[in-house]
Amino acid sequence: MADGIEAREHTAGQTVYNRDGRKLYYRRDLGDGTAIVSRWLKTEGWDGEAEEYVSDEPIIVNGSQLFKAPPTEALSTEVADLNGKIAAAKQELSFVQHQATAAENERDRLMDALTAVEPLRNIERFIAGEITHFVVVGESYGGEPNGDVGIETFEQAITQFSDRGRANGMKLMSLFGDSKGKLDFRINHYSEGSGSWQRVIPCISENEAKATSAQLLESLWQTFDPSRNTYAIAQGVNAAEALGLPVPANVRTHFDAKTAEALSSNVEKAREALAAAEAKLAALTKTEA
Repeated sequence: MADGIEAREHTAGQTVYNRDGRKLYYRRDLGDGTAIVSRWLKTEGWDGEAEEYVSDEPIIVNGSQLFKAPPTEALSTEVADLNGKIAAAKQELSFVQHQATAAENERDRLMDALTAVEPLRNIERFIAGEITHFVVVGESYGGEPNGDVGIETFEQAITQFSDRGRANGMKLMSLFGDSKGKLDFRINHYSEGSGSWQRVIPCISENEAKATSAQLLESLWQTFDPSRNTYAIAQGVNAAEALGLPVPANVRTHFDAKTAEALSSNVEKAREALAAAEAKLAALTKTEA
């Protein structure tokens, strides 16, 4: 028996069927479990009716897969088995798709929560390797921005160089936070983290880096007080000039006045030093005479 259909000995000239139900012409047994058969073909007769004839092309097939009648029972069993497997596969696929959808929704929820935090707004782009520039933020000893703002490419900021100026690895980058919820990306001077840490803001383009720098400087301008933070203002003005960003008129006036005052003081000190040097020189010349 083969799947419920008896496979008996066949004789030459007999019509037989394969497992697909195809009608075949049995020619002979080859003695090794195989047999030679030919297909039944159809053509149009003289009266327009379809007529069957046997193809001259011999085909070698497995003799145990030849039947005297179409193996409908075997095919039905196979079809039912395949339908069962298809149903099980569809059920498993539905379960996997449900899990994938749930995972994607959870990922989106997490990313929405993370990107809502300003320092992490580009975290997804960071993971995707799309960060191109960093805004480098100078800080005072108390951790407050000191007005020193610059822009570096990803490679410039993250590459560690030897004393001879050769690239020899990547610097360590980490996310810092405190109990108040403040988060900052920082890059260490060395790959193992033994050096000082520099605050940076990841950006996905030079334009975004420039816009971020402008926002930082704008915050500095808003805290402008002529009676204090003179150093930070000077750093901010220098940074703005280097980045091609505007400086408010009141800040510029104050900065220029302070610069002129410092230059005048330096000139006066230089004159006093020159006068003292000339006096010493004159005394030495008089002594020698």
